[in-house]
Amino acid sequence: FIMTNRYPGKARVVIGGLNPDYRYDISLFARRAPLFDGFDYQGRYTIRGGGAENSFEIQGGSNTLPVEVLGMKPDSRRQITIEVEEGEFPQGKVFAALNFLTMREVIAPGPFMIDFNASTDPVYDEGEAWNTINNSTSPVPYALVDINGDGSLGYTLTITDGFPTNGFRTNGDVPGGVSQEAEGSLYSLGSGDAAQIVIGGLDTNEQYDITFLAGRNPPFAGFNYVGEYVLTGAGAPVTRIVDAAANTRFTTVAAITPDASGNITLDVQPVPDADIEFTVLNMLRIYQRGVEGGGEADIGADPDGDDQSNLYEYARRLDPTLVDSDPLFLSDAAAGDGVVSMVYPQYLPARDAGYQLLMATNLTHGDWLPAAGVVETVVADDGTNRLVRAGAAGDDPAGYYRLNVFFSP
Repeated sequence: FIMTNRYPGKARVVIGGLNPDYRYDISLFARRAPLFDGFDYQGRYTIRGGGAENSFEIQGGSNTLPVEVLGMKPDSRRQITIEVEEGEFPQGKVFAALNFLTMREVIAPGPFMIDFNASTDPVYDEGEAWNTINNSTSPVPYALVDINGDGSLGYTLTITDGFPTNGFRTNGDVPGGVSQEAEGSLYSLGSGDAAQIVIGGLDTNEQYDITFLAGRNPPFAGFNYVGEYVLTGAGAPVTRIVDAAANTRFTTVAAITPDASGNITLDVQPVPDADIEFTVLNMLRIYQRGVEGGGEADIGADPDGDDQSNLYEYARRLDPTLVDSDPLFLSDAAAGDGVVSMVYPQYLPARDAGYQLLMATNLTHGDWLPAAGVVETVVADDGTNRLVRAGAAGDDPAGYYRLNVFFSP
């Protein structure tokens, strides 16, 4: 618990050493039980990083679910900060709690953010690229870009069976969440309607997490907001039933494998009852999970056959599925000066990749040992990439040198 037992009061948690090229999903839970008279358990939680801040309130006296904050980017110091303070209208002795939080790296390319929004001029959070689906019935495919604006993977979204109603706005007051522009827009279905969305161009060897929001705030009497959402890929369909009435929670279906054509299909339809059907879809997020380990994902594997291991390509920020010819290092040894030096690049966000200069006097036996007297100097550093010169005393009359890249978690 973090207790701000005086008014005003504030607590701060700083998570550092983060990768500036990644985004982070944060799940935060705040709850106090049992409750005591005279205490105010309402807290405001503000998460700051390198983009727009995310601020929301949690009533810790009654909360039962974590709040999800999607895609936070670290600041220039590679940090994300969480501040906890009293709510907007404190009453009594403030007790704002933080029980636990979890974080997950979201590695580019991705995620892909999709907003069902008929607005002609949507405004999203700074530094975030969204795919605005501004026609609820057109079957023309949309070419998707990820949150950084990268469309190189060639993913598409096609509405193969449209939403007859669009242009509705909702409050978009999801705690945590994403851009309010995306939370506050929706397409909808009425009685007897059904919609279908096909996400195409996916890698059949990968798995994907699909997150969606279905929320109508405020709901109106006489309407039924319960919908059936079915995701289908290569395996059995996965069904989620969501009541969008005042819903502020995301729904995630994890580890979906695309079908043989590289597609994942989302079917949406109302779950009928006596009221007027009003089934909604606000936004989607697509995230490629990647291979979870083993086989071609091992650090020593070479799936593209270019004699460069996955670990090496990770350390160089190369693509392990494409053949590369870049040399690992360059020698700038000068004859007769008694020093052999190798210049090699380091990709700084790959902090768990280590480097070591090795030396052998005979290639036949292959007895590679750490080179003696190595001195490293930085040649250039732009904050993301660094060029390093490793110099070793060449005491032997002849020698062979290699640079070893190793995993150092």
